[in-house]
Amino acid sequence: MALRHFQAQAVEVVLRRRSLLVGDTVGLGTTYTACGMLLDALTRQGAVVVQPHLQMQWIEKITEFTTLTAHPIKGTRPYKLPPADVYVFKYSQLLGWIDYFETAGFKSATFDEVQELRTGEDSGKGRAAMRLSESVIYKLGLSATPVYGYGSEIFNIAAVIDKSVLGESADFRR
Repeated sequence: MALRHFQAQAVEVVLRRRSLLVGDTVGLGTTYTACGMLLDALTRQGAVVVQPHLQMQWIEKITEFTTLTAHPIKGTRPYKLPPADVYVFKYSQLLGWIDYFETAGFKSATFDEVQELRTGEDSGKGRAAMRLSESVIYKLGLSATPVYGYGSEIFNIAAVIDKSVLGESADFRR
Protein backbone atom coordinates (compact mmCIF):
# COMPACT_ATOMS: atom_id res chain seq x y z
CA MET A 1 0.00 0.00 0.00
CA ALA A 2 1.46 3.35 -1.02
CA LEU A 3 0.10 6.34 0.86
CA ARG A 4 -0.26 9.77 -0.69
CA HIS A 5 2.06 12.40 0.72
CA PHE A 6 -0.61 14.03 2.91
CA GLN A 7 -1.73 10.64 4.24
CA ALA A 8 1.86 9.72 5.15
CA GLN A 9 2.22 13.09 6.88
CA ALA A 10 -0.89 12.40 8.97
CA VAL A 11 0.49 8.99 9.96
CA GLU A 12 3.76 10.61 10.99
CA VAL A 13 1.93 13.22 13.09
CA VAL A 14 -0.26 10.69 14.91
CA LEU A 15 2.74 8.48 15.65
CA ARG A 16 4.67 11.44 17.08
CA ARG A 17 1.85 13.21 18.95
CA ARG A 18 -0.12 10.06 19.74
CA SER A 19 -3.33 11.82 18.72
CA LEU A 20 -4.73 13.48 15.63
CA LEU A 21 -8.04 14.68 14.21
CA VAL A 22 -8.01 14.43 10.42
CA GLY A 23 -10.66 16.57 8.73
CA ASP A 24 -10.48 15.70 5.04
CA THR A 25 -12.90 16.08 2.17
CA VAL A 26 -14.88 12.94 1.33
CA GLY A 27 -12.89 10.70 -0.99
CA LEU A 28 -9.40 11.74 0.07
CA GLY A 29 -8.72 8.42 1.76
CA THR A 30 -8.93 8.79 5.51
CA THR A 31 -9.39 5.00 5.66
CA TYR A 32 -5.95 4.61 4.08
CA THR A 33 -4.48 7.06 6.58
CA ALA A 34 -5.81 4.86 9.39
CA CYS A 35 -4.46 1.73 7.68
CA GLY A 36 -1.07 3.44 7.40
CA MET A 37 -1.08 4.11 11.13
CA LEU A 38 -2.15 0.55 11.91
CA LEU A 39 0.74 -0.84 9.87
CA ASP A 40 3.10 0.48 12.57
CA ALA A 41 3.52 -2.32 15.12
CA LEU A 42 3.29 0.19 17.99
CA THR A 43 -0.38 0.80 17.18
CA ARG A 44 -1.51 -2.84 17.23
CA GLN A 45 -3.79 -4.31 18.36
CA GLY A 46 -6.05 -1.58 17.15
CA ALA A 47 -9.71 -0.81 17.63
CA VAL A 48 -11.55 0.94 14.82
CA VAL A 49 -15.00 2.41 15.49
CA VAL A 50 -17.32 3.05 12.55
CA GLN A 51 -20.91 3.79 11.64
CA PRO A 52 -22.91 0.54 11.39
CA HIS A 53 -23.12 0.46 7.60
CA LEU A 54 -19.34 0.84 7.23
CA GLN A 55 -18.09 -2.10 9.30
CA MET A 56 -17.67 -4.58 6.45
CA GLN A 57 -16.29 -1.88 4.13
CA TRP A 58 -13.54 -1.21 6.66
CA ILE A 59 -12.78 -4.93 6.99
CA GLU A 60 -12.51 -5.18 3.20
CA LYS A 61 -10.22 -2.13 2.91
CA ILE A 62 -7.95 -3.28 5.74
CA THR A 63 -7.51 -6.77 4.29
CA GLU A 64 -7.32 -5.61 0.67
CA PHE A 65 -4.68 -2.93 1.13
CA THR A 66 -2.60 -4.27 4.04
CA THR A 67 -1.31 -7.55 5.42
CA LEU A 68 -3.24 -6.95 8.65
CA THR A 69 -5.93 -9.28 9.91
CA ALA A 70 -9.24 -7.73 10.94
CA HIS A 71 -12.21 -8.99 12.92
CA PRO A 72 -15.69 -7.42 12.84
CA ILE A 73 -17.15 -7.23 16.34
CA LYS A 74 -20.46 -9.05 16.54
CA GLY A 75 -23.00 -7.97 19.10
CA THR A 76 -23.04 -5.70 22.11
CA ARG A 77 -21.69 -8.15 24.68
CA PRO A 78 -18.01 -9.04 25.06
CA TYR A 79 -16.88 -12.48 23.92
CA LYS A 80 -13.50 -14.14 23.47
CA LEU A 81 -12.02 -12.33 20.51
CA PRO A 82 -10.11 -14.31 17.91
CA PRO A 83 -6.53 -13.24 17.21
CA ALA A 84 -6.41 -10.21 14.89
CA ASP A 85 -4.45 -7.02 14.33
CA VAL A 86 -7.55 -4.84 14.13
CA TYR A 87 -11.02 -5.11 15.65
CA VAL A 88 -13.78 -3.13 13.98
CA PHE A 89 -16.61 -1.95 16.24
CA LYS A 90 -19.84 -0.18 15.33
CA TYR A 91 -20.63 2.92 17.39
CA SER A 92 -23.85 1.19 18.44
CA GLN A 93 -21.83 -1.64 20.06
CA LEU A 94 -19.46 0.45 22.16
CA LEU A 95 -21.52 0.82 25.32
CA GLY A 96 -21.86 -2.95 25.70
CA TRP A 97 -18.06 -3.30 25.59
CA ILE A 98 -17.25 -0.36 27.90
CA ASP A 99 -15.91 -2.48 30.77
CA TYR A 100 -13.79 -4.55 28.38
CA PHE A 101 -11.64 -1.69 27.12
CA GLU A 102 -9.49 -1.27 30.22
CA THR A 103 -8.16 -4.82 29.98
CA ALA A 104 -8.38 -5.38 26.22
CA GLY A 105 -4.81 -4.37 25.49
CA PHE A 106 -5.66 -2.21 22.47
CA LYS A 107 -2.80 0.13 21.58
CA SER A 108 -4.76 2.44 19.28
CA ALA A 109 -8.28 3.63 18.62
CA THR A 110 -9.49 5.04 15.33
CA PHE A 111 -12.84 6.82 15.30
CA ASP A 112 -14.21 7.07 11.77
CA GLU A 113 -16.91 9.70 11.24
CA VAL A 114 -15.89 11.03 14.66
CA GLN A 115 -18.74 13.56 14.57
CA GLU A 116 -20.78 10.66 15.97
CA LEU A 117 -19.28 11.68 19.32
CA ARG A 118 -20.44 15.31 19.14
CA THR A 119 -22.69 14.95 22.18
CA GLY A 120 -19.75 13.82 24.30
CA GLU A 121 -20.19 11.78 27.43
CA ASP A 122 -23.90 12.65 27.61
CA SER A 123 -24.49 9.58 25.41
CA GLY A 124 -23.62 5.97 26.10
CA LYS A 125 -21.48 5.69 23.01
CA GLY A 126 -19.70 8.89 24.05
CA ARG A 127 -18.90 7.49 27.51
CA ALA A 128 -17.72 4.22 25.97
CA ALA A 129 -15.62 6.01 23.35
CA MET A 130 -13.97 8.06 26.11
CA ARG A 131 -13.19 4.89 28.06
CA LEU A 132 -11.70 3.29 24.93
CA SER A 133 -9.69 6.45 24.23
CA GLU A 134 -8.34 6.56 27.79
CA SER A 135 -7.18 2.94 27.52
CA VAL A 136 -5.03 3.32 24.38
CA ILE A 137 -1.82 5.11 23.44
CA TYR A 138 -2.65 6.27 19.90
CA LYS A 139 -5.90 8.04 18.96
CA LEU A 140 -7.03 8.99 15.49
CA GLY A 141 -10.27 10.78 14.60
CA LEU A 142 -11.47 10.91 10.99
CA SER A 143 -14.20 13.11 9.53
CA ALA A 144 -15.13 15.25 6.57
CA THR A 145 -17.63 17.10 8.79
CA PRO A 146 -16.37 17.24 12.39
CA VAL A 147 -19.01 19.85 13.32
CA TYR A 148 -22.64 19.47 12.29
CA GLY A 149 -24.27 22.51 13.77
CA TYR A 150 -22.71 23.95 16.92
CA GLY A 151 -19.14 24.99 17.57
CA SER A 152 -19.29 23.42 21.02
CA GLU A 153 -19.52 19.98 19.35
CA ILE A 154 -15.84 20.16 18.46
CA PHE A 155 -14.95 20.26 22.16
CA ASN A 156 -16.60 16.88 22.74
CA ILE A 157 -14.94 15.39 19.68
CA ALA A 158 -11.50 16.77 20.52
CA ALA A 159 -11.80 15.54 24.13
CA VAL A 160 -11.96 11.94 22.89
CA ILE A 161 -8.89 12.42 20.71
CA ASP A 162 -6.82 14.58 23.10
CA LYS A 163 -8.31 15.98 26.31
CA SER A 164 -5.56 18.58 26.66
CA VAL A 165 -5.92 20.26 23.28
CA LEU A 166 -8.88 22.58 24.03
CA GLY A 167 -8.53 22.96 27.79
CA GLU A 168 -11.44 22.79 30.20
CA SER A 169 -15.02 22.78 28.94
CA ALA A 170 -16.02 26.00 30.73
CA ASP A 171 -12.96 27.86 29.42
CA PHE A 172 -13.62 26.67 25.87
CA ARG A 173 -17.27 27.71 25.97
CA ARG A 174 -16.39 31.12 27.39
